[in-house]
Amino acid sequence: MLPGLFGSNVVYCIGNVSRLQQQVVLTGDFKPYQTVDLHAKVPGYLRKITVDVGDRVRAGQLIASLEVPEMASDISHANAEVSRQEAELKRLHSEVERAKANLGIAELSYKRLEAAAKAEKGIVAQQEIDEALAKRRAAEAQVASAEAALGVVRHQIEGSRATVEKAKTLAAYTEITAPFDGIVTKRNVDLGAMIQAGTSSSAVPLVRIAEIRRLTAWFDQQFYGDVTAPLLHERMKKRLVHRQPPDSTVLREAMRLANGHLDYIDYL
Repeated sequence: MLPGLFGSNVVYCIGNVSRLQQQVVLTGDFKPYQTVDLHAKVPGYLRKITVDVGDRVRAGQLIASLEVPEMASDISHANAEVSRQEAELKRLHSEVERAKANLGIAELSYKRLEAAAKAEKGIVAQQEIDEALAKRRAAEAQVASAEAALGVVRHQIEGSRATVEKAKTLAAYTEITAPFDGIVTKRNVDLGAMIQAGTSSSAVPLVRIAEIRRLTAWFDQQFYGDVTAPLLHERMKKRLVHRQPPDSTVLREAMRLANGHLDYIDYL
């Protein structure tokens, strides 16, 4: 207390400036950003599984591999068929070249006889000319037949190579990898188990992976924007800082939204 003007006393106090804040603690439900059940694309026996519940995985990491004995046999058979057809293709190439060589000889013989017959009438019998013409036509037919057989084998090779690629693609499905970074939250199978393809009605997922890097904090964000921020502004900032009464409409709306959020939490 200090003496003031005209003998009056002045009462004063020293205050501290601090930020107004209010903390509201509520329970919420944090969901993984994405969750996936990993199924097998093809049926087979579980040969290896590299993860268990709680393990962290990276995108592309091997999770499990299946053993499908008949698939390896299919690939070997398809490769053998391609090799056989390629050998047949080489043989037919030789046949085409031989047929073309025979056609060239037959064509040359026919032209020589025809030229001799025209140069001096009667020097070459007509039967010889007819036989040469028949040989030329037979050689042409042999060339056409050999080329047709060559085309057939080429198409067969394309089909066999497609079969090989299909078998390799199916073989790649025997390895199940993680689609994204996450954590294993469930494991349903053990080594040696028969795994059904994911399209089967009796299929069971091998594992479940959840991505926890990005959590969906839906409740926290929405509740703060709809309820906490309006209440703090109306009940504290406006009253203590601006010296204004709160807006009852805003308060009623905030409480209505709060009840909706709490009902959602109760539903979860």
